[in-house]
Amino acid sequence: MLNLLRYAPNLLLATIVFTNVCSTAQSQDSVRTELDRVVKQLNENLSWIEGTDKTLVTLGKAIAEADIHINRLTHSIIDITREIGEIDDEIVVLQNDQKRWEALRKSQSKKIAWHVYALSLLDRRNPVMFIFGEDDRLRADRLVRHHGSLVKSGIPAKSRYESLVRALEIKTAELSNKRAQRSDTTNRLTRDREKLEQGQEQRRMLTVTLTRQLKNTRQTSVRLESDRIRLAQLFANLKKSSAPNAALPSSVNGSWPVHGDVIHRFDEPRAGGRLKWQGVFIEAEPGAAVHAIASGEVRFAGYFKGFGMAIVIDHGDGLLSVYAHCDALLKQNGDLVEAAELIAHAGQSGGLSDTGLYLELRLNDVPIDPLSWLEENEQQATAE
Repeated sequence: MLNLLRYAPNLLLATIVFTNVCSTAQSQDSVRTELDRVVKQLNENLSWIEGTDKTLVTLGKAIAEADIHINRLTHSIIDITREIGEIDDEIVVLQNDQKRWEALRKSQSKKIAWHVYALSLLDRRNPVMFIFGEDDRLRADRLVRHHGSLVKSGIPAKSRYESLVRALEIKTAELSNKRAQRSDTTNRLTRDREKLEQGQEQRRMLTVTLTRQLKNTRQTSVRLESDRIRLAQLFANLKKSSAPNAALPSSVNGSWPVHGDVIHRFDEPRAGGRLKWQGVFIEAEPGAAVHAIASGEVRFAGYFKGFGMAIVIDHGDGLLSVYAHCDALLKQNGDLVEAAELIAHAGQSGGLSDTGLYLELRLNDVPIDPLSWLEENEQQATAE
């Protein structure tokens, strides 16, 4: 059995770091800079079992890099998809402009054609007989008026037609360029999706290898325990760096953060009974939408060793929520979020074999059952 006490000096050193993180006089930027530094230190702090096995160290770093790469690609795909939507909107506008200019061109073309036709009729017949012919008198009046109009404005009419043609050519060229831009953007989207699939497969293989390397429940429990301590240290740092009397929103969603089945429950044994779950794990499809359970402020958003891509939200009144093992984070430190707002995409970052979302709630630094909290607030929301 490993002697955990021999690692106490490292924990003491980490604790000293957190107790001197920042004072209330620090600016928000300096607080975030300090948080980034501490998180970096925590991520680099090897767990006890990894400290004795270089293979696990290498695997852990490779999985972390894969997680960050997948998060970056997912963001790129989201941005490109939004860009394609904007291009499609612009194409619709250009198509409508093109139709409008084409209609104006045709209308002007018909006017000029009628003028030419009227002039040709006048030229082919004796004007005197044509005008005084009883049956053709009304028609003659129209032709004479058109002829006079053509004589007076024939050049402007022709000039307007030519300008309409040029405008139509410009819109047609713009539409062609925009369609080419959409094609290039779609190709970028396809390439990024292929890279994402490759990255996910690479991470899956690394995770399988990591699971095999952790040969027994004792090793697994030691690794999980070190992750738990690391998360507690992050919470301690967040508590130290929180602004006093910070005004936070207070609305509650009353619904689950992601759709799926709960495969691990709060206080359920794990690692062969050596540890217990301090949150719940909800199984979900990769990329499933993750929503905030209540409004609040994002206190941490990034990669955190043992939990992958994670978000911590401060809801006020001592309540914090953790959304871990995501594939992509959609919020940043300091963002204010509303209840039910989209904040991330579910996944399996952090070396997790299952796909979904880990949700942990802490009330005044004490883990509480997320399911009980969700059910209670869901009932309140229904009652209201």
